[in-house]
Amino acid sequence: MDLYHSNSENTLLEDIDSTSATLYPISQPSSVYQKLTGNRVIRLLKFLPGPTPSCTLIDADVDKAPPYLALSYTWGAPVFDHSVTINGCSLLITKNLADALAALRGYARGRYLMLWADAACINQGDIRERSSQVRLMNAIYRSAECVAIWLGESADDSDFIMDKMVEWKAEFDRISLFCNNRSYDYVISIMLSTNSVFNSLSDSDKGRSWRALDLLLRRPWWRRAWVVQEATLIGATRTYFFCGNRMANWECFRATFQIYTGANVSRTLRTDGGIDHGITSRTHAFQLDTFRFERETGVYMPLLRVLQHIRSSECVDS
Repeated sequence: MDLYHSNSENTLLEDIDSTSATLYPISQPSSVYQKLTGNRVIRLLKFLPGPTPSCTLIDADVDKAPPYLALSYTWGAPVFDHSVTINGCSLLITKNLADALAALRGYARGRYLMLWADAACINQGDIRERSSQVRLMNAIYRSAECVAIWLGESADDSDFIMDKMVEWKAEFDRISLFCNNRSYDYVISIMLSTNSVFNSLSDSDKGRSWRALDLLLRRPWWRRAWVVQEATLIGATRTYFFCGNRMANWECFRATFQIYTGANVSRTLRTDGGIDHGITSRTHAFQLDTFRFERETGVYMPLLRVLQHIRSSECVDS
């Protein structure tokens, strides 16, 4: 049974949509959008050659669409002081979306992928269209070739920890193959008890890694209610985190979470008389990974469980 095919889920998403409606600019160029001609038709951005993001919009049935990546991101402050050229018109967007499009353009074009992003592919001035597209969110993210999670620009040593996560996952895979694909916990225990890539780090670099991870997990994306859907519908190897000019798939994050837990790292992040300021942020991330893993392994999730996962999440950007 599909977790998200329920009236309650549609109601939840519609509530999120109506809550965030006031964030959209009042007017946008009407020539950007043509009326959608079917109940399951979506728009996709096709990047054009050039030094800055410029696109055309392609209409496609979500079930028969050409390969595309679906963007999961936060809007950031509701200030529309950036733009993207679509169908020859300038569409106002937020800084965070502008940053994401600039970062992902090369990745998408290099793999002949189109891109779906809510603020650009849905006519936000058409309430009826917006509501009907919200009902397709499950299909949009499930049908994507990959999901691109945009965490934001490079900052707070994010390049360092993104690189380390990729290194650790490669080491994890090597040990897992040597151990005949034993359990996650077993492979992590080997990584933590042998001269692995992780253990070869100096104590200062280990501390640097965990501090950078802690700050990465405090970014606003982890607190969004709708990421429970966006980030869990396709496989972990097809779900990518992008931060600045770095990328790592969800499996890299999962291996890092397991190393973090196995090494009991939380003790090293306590400051100010034992108060761990990052615990809430890490809890969001670990819960989301647990939720994703349970879905991947076929555990049925009743709607109440879903709501428990997102009850502390935010529906709109603060």
